[in-house]
Amino acid sequence: MTRDSLDQLVSDFTFFLPEDRATPDAAFQFLVQQLGPRFGEIGAAVIALQSDDRAMVIAAHGRDGEVAVPVHGFFEETPSLPVLEGPDLPLVSAGGVGRTGRLIDPDALAQGFFERYQWALGLPLLLTEQKNRRLLLLAEDRETLARLDPEHSALFANLAVTRLVRQLDRIRLKEANRWIDRQLDEIAGLQRLLLPVDLAEIKGVTMAIDFRSYRYAGGDYYDIVPLTGHVEDWPEGAGDFFGVMIADVSGHGPAAAVEAAMMDAILRTYEGAELDGGPAAVLTYLNRHLFTRLPRPSFITAFAAGYDPRHRVFRCVSAGHPPVFIRRGGSNRVEELDVRNDIPLRVDPEHVWENHDVFIEPGDLVVLYTDGVIESRSRSGEVFGVEAAAAAVSAAEPEPQAVIDSILSAQTRHRNGEPADDDQTIIAIRFDQ
Repeated sequence: MTRDSLDQLVSDFTFFLPEDRATPDAAFQFLVQQLGPRFGEIGAAVIALQSDDRAMVIAAHGRDGEVAVPVHGFFEETPSLPVLEGPDLPLVSAGGVGRTGRLIDPDALAQGFFERYQWALGLPLLLTEQKNRRLLLLAEDRETLARLDPEHSALFANLAVTRLVRQLDRIRLKEANRWIDRQLDEIAGLQRLLLPVDLAEIKGVTMAIDFRSYRYAGGDYYDIVPLTGHVEDWPEGAGDFFGVMIADVSGHGPAAAVEAAMMDAILRTYEGAELDGGPAAVLTYLNRHLFTRLPRPSFITAFAAGYDPRHRVFRCVSAGHPPVFIRRGGSNRVEELDVRNDIPLRVDPEHVWENHDVFIEPGDLVVLYTDGVIESRSRSGEVFGVEAAAAAVSAAEPEPQAVIDSILSAQTRHRNGEPADDDQTIIAIRFDQ
């Protein structure tokens, strides 16, 4: 191979490894199939030199297209095929042309293939982790190989290997990303199983919820639980006693999603015999057990409340969570719920939260949300903010879904094409009686 012919080969050199050949052994088989015809009417093989002057055949391809040697893996224990013999083995040198030695007790398939060729040129393949690999160019006469320049041929062969390795890495990376996507989809599916399904079971209120994870799964969490069955002699037609909780694990992604699932599991173990402890008792219990379960130094903001329609009391507690809005019935006036904003969960294992009572009238509407709503940013980096969210609540029709749609529309306009960069959840509850 002359310098001019090498340059031409390099400029024309394009081949693409099929995804179904994305293993080292299959890639080498593909390599010899591609390279043989580019050097002329010759065969090609890749061998791995052994310490005992024997060689394991990894891949081979005949000049007539015959694939003669099964592919062997790099890392499996496979029997070596003794391809060469004799003290002077030009095939293991940096270059040169020499006659092939006789096969010693060969595999029948390998024997039939190599005995067709009388001459071989051994080219080193300079792979980082496999420095004992050689590309053999095989011919039936010396003149065919003598026309090849060993140095230029070795450069071209290693160019081919380098491109092949890059393609192999890209295919593997693509497959790894597909595997990761599948795992994240499964995590997201498991997270959705934790969320309440039938909100229509809560009598006396109308609810709407929008739950969006940032890239598959995230750290937002909510639950809505009917509590009427825990109270004796509940008056007929009084609406339902229920509890609601919204929380946000710091960070986002699978780690936050797993911690949200752990939080849900702890909540399921709460066995408060009476409801007098209210949501503050729930958070105090949850906080104490979170310190023994979550491995990373995260914290959790949360808002929890219970509504007793007999007394129209919305008993609530906030643990470092964004302010909850209340829009009073019959008006567009929106206020922040008058609740002390206490420290988040997982800051102090001995902390005890306190309940706060808010009185509710028919038609009142409360809006709970996570910080992903108010911290979404515009192209210039400006946050959406609490005031903009409150204005969207005020501008909407007094329907829970309309309120959520208004917030999302205002947020979309604010971002102006910027993608969301955090999980976000919105819960809108209208008290109908």
